Amino acid sequence: MNGFNNLNNLNTLNYSPSRYNDVIYRTEASASLDLNFARNKSLIDSISGNNLVTFTRASSGTYVGDDGLIKTATTNLLLRSEEFDNASWFAINTTTAADTALSPFGNMTADTINFNSISANRYQSVTTKASTTYTFSIWMRSVSGTFELKLARTNGLTWASATVSSPITLTTNWQRYSLTFTTDATDTTSDVIIGDEALTSYNLPATGSIYAWGAQVEESPTMGEYIPTTTTINSAPRFDHNPVTKESLGLLVEEQRTNLLNYSEDVSLWSSPFNATLTVNSISAPDGALTADQLLETTATNLHTCDGTAFTFVTSTVYTYSVFVKPIGDRNFEIAFPVTVFTARFARFTLSGAGSVQGTDSGVTGSIQAYANGWYRCVATSTCASGAGSRVGNFINNASNARSYLGDTSKGIYIWGAQLEAGAFPTSYIPTTSATVTRSADVASITGTNFSSWYNQSEGTFVSESSSFDTSGFPRIFAASDGTTNNQIRNSVNPGTLFSTFIVVTGGVSQAGIVIAYLVNTSYKRATAYKANDFVFVQNSGFPFTDTSGTVPTVDRLNIGSNESSLAQINGYIRRIAYFPTRLSNTTLQNITK
Repeated sequence: MNGFNNLNNLNTLNYSPSRYNDVIYRTEASASLDLNFARNKSLIDSISGNNLVTFTRASSGTYVGDDGLIKTATTNLLLRSEEFDNASWFAINTTTAADTALSPFGNMTADTINFNSISANRYQSVTTKASTTYTFSIWMRSVSGTFELKLARTNGLTWASATVSSPITLTTNWQRYSLTFTTDATDTTSDVIIGDEALTSYNLPATGSIYAWGAQVEESPTMGEYIPTTTTINSAPRFDHNPVTKESLGLLVEEQRTNLLNYSEDVSLWSSPFNATLTVNSISAPDGALTADQLLETTATNLHTCDGTAFTFVTSTVYTYSVFVKPIGDRNFEIAFPVTVFTARFARFTLSGAGSVQGTDSGVTGSIQAYANGWYRCVATSTCASGAGSRVGNFINNASNARSYLGDTSKGIYIWGAQLEAGAFPTSYIPTTSATVTRSADVASITGTNFSSWYNQSEGTFVSESSSFDTSGFPRIFAASDGTTNNQIRNSVNPGTLFSTFIVVTGGVSQAGIVIAYLVNTSYKRATAYKANDFVFVQNSGFPFTDTSGTVPTVDRLNIGSNESSLAQINGYIRRIAYFPTRLSNTTLQNITK
């Protein structure tokens, strides 16, 4: 578990000095908030032992696990997962009373479902994919004594397609029950059902009451961590890792992006290979599944390539293409970004060691990252010109990085995970099949008493460690605000000028504005402190830059990795955010950011 669903208090956490703990607990004042994402891999506040953060992402998303492989975050496809009285749950001969009992984790959020006849149930329809395995789960207990029911899944309430659990005998103790089902080749909808489902042969009681909480449908053959939902589906926060060293990088926060290419993992549905032989599903991909394809050269003295799936480029739009490749023999790789129907801009990559960008044409930028098991993610960014071709090219290059050469049938590349996104930098991998897929933005915030319990309106200090791979926006590290731009205390970066900024605004008037140089894709420790006529910004134990004139705004929330409107995502990693309810000394700020 990553702590997202661990809603009970965790007051027995231990904190020994470590790479993530350093001097936070050795200052002249005590922290009142400590979100140590990289160390704890959870949203739990190390001070209170509680989860104070509200996290949402209305889609799934991928990240790198601690084994170096790409993982998919658990996503709950049900709506109103704790609100069985809501219209999202259809009622047949049942009534529901909201928030009538303590949940399995001690909150008064469990509902009572009353079954009023033999054909009583509560159900919800969810969108599912064909030929895919899902697990439906829910916490239940009886109101008194024992009560027997079943869980079921149908396709449009068609009982011929039903998957039904064995009879479940509830007791007065909470237990999480589950039902795993696989859709058929035509399924696009699944109805998940709690109750008798109108099949009287089950001989279930005609009436009775249960407490229910935490319903979930996830694309998985097993029951995973629980993800609460309200008006939209929701997915777990992603605690990312370096794919080679396995180092924990912290909470991954990204803006919304779309993979514009279909069939990202199936080269057989791309353009036909040219002077290359394709074998599908020949090796384990960067996610560990046997879905990576092989391209071996023919003996032609020519190009050896395979273009991606077709896409209509929009003129003057910046696109980033990325793909995972692994060399077979001493081979390298090249991306061809279309300029016109017959011309392209190239980015060349060396596939050995840590990987390197061997060269790029004018108008193209490139980057490469090594992954586990000899894989590399190669990236090219370019602005589309009028009349551009419709496909990005994937070229096998020889050891000298030549594009055209005498092929060797024992050499080539493995290839997997093609992605084309509108944007100036790559984001986490978004798998696709027959249609484009959008990954929604990550939004993490603290509001209400979860915020006021640790925040001091008159003075305080934020300490953070983070990095951003955003090369074009104005991403936020954090923003404390009243939900508007008129009152805020924020720390952000500006890739255009390569400055970190500490901004304080009260009543729509700037009170402090301090800037310090930084680099993209580099981790920084920063401390920003505020008090009337006393503001300071320190980065990596450097010189304390101050502003000695200004008032402090009144704020009521904290956005983590985004702005007051839950936009301007950091597009990077938040390793840690801690807060002290006092303005720490300049010397302490330098020590704490070493």
